Amino acid sequence: PESRPIEAGDLEVLTIIASHIGIALARSDLYAAELRSRRDVEGMQRVSRIVANTLDPGEALRRIVATLAEVFTYPIVSFLLIEGDVLIPAASHGVESDVFDHTFRVGEHIVGRVAATGQAVFISDVDSEPGYLAPRPDARGEICVPIYCGDILTGVLNVEGTQMRRLDEHDLHLLQTFAEHAGTLLNNARLYEQMRLLATHDPITGLANRRAFQEHLQAELRRAQRYVRPLALLIIDVDRFKAVNDEFGHPAGDAVLREIGGRLQASLRETDLLARFAGDEFAALLPETTLAHAEETAQRLREAVSSLPFAVSALVDLSIGVACYPDDALDEEALVDTADRRMYQDKRRRVRP
Repeated sequence: PESRPIEAGDLEVLTIIASHIGIALARSDLYAAELRSRRDVEGMQRVSRIVANTLDPGEALRRIVATLAEVFTYPIVSFLLIEGDVLIPAASHGVESDVFDHTFRVGEHIVGRVAATGQAVFISDVDSEPGYLAPRPDARGEICVPIYCGDILTGVLNVEGTQMRRLDEHDLHLLQTFAEHAGTLLNNARLYEQMRLLATHDPITGLANRRAFQEHLQAELRRAQRYVRPLALLIIDVDRFKAVNDEFGHPAGDAVLREIGGRLQASLRETDLLARFAGDEFAALLPETTLAHAEETAQRLREAVSSLPFAVSALVDLSIGVACYPDDALDEEALVDTADRRMYQDKRRRVRP
């Protein structure tokens, strides 16, 4: 104003003040960058620990989602896994349940497009995206990155921003790194599951092996004793199987074992356990089954194997021994011995030299 005109000295003062403000702003930017860097490191460390210490992929993905939401203040986070040609939601934060339960086809919407192409997508303004499916009314931006398990595309990591939490290029690069962690996690879980199956399942038939069967038998016998319920055991031997190997070779013999295992499994209940006991022997454990019903099951298994010809036209049959708790035996060893002895008795009656 006229009462206080600007003088030459004011320029000098204001220049000094502006310089200090610039220094303060630069320090503020450096401080913000340092805080962001510390936050990035903290998030990486937490996710790395989750990947290293958790083999259950579902639990691990839920914990990673919680970490991304807590450390990076992402309002909307979700993991979707590819199963066939659809994306199945696996874990989420900040997504309304009816949206999270929605499955997407590969190629459909943004997540489906990433699943189809394997390329990350960053959309700063979702209003410009045709057919955008908003997980929340305040969603404004979206970053979707692919998850690879080795060389196989297995899912996508999807983060959506809001007016209060905008997404930028830094978030894109950060989420690509987290997707790599998720891929490592899924690969570790896959390898662990393969090792677990090798330890408990027969590699030729895919059925439970003898060790797993013994553990299951012990558990079921304890349950039968506790609740005073019957438990039946079937020892099953494939007759003339050696002739199959001799005439057609071991690969053909393995194929016959797989087909027999499949037919036996299809003829049992979901609550029954079928295992490859040893060589050409199988065993079936039938909870809540009396001796009479177990013998009916044995006959049904024989018919399942003999009713259709095998690929090698091998004339195989089954000899089956049946034993039941508590009628025939009161402990595990006696139950197995009784079923095994009856299997050999059945074989002597059925198989002619």
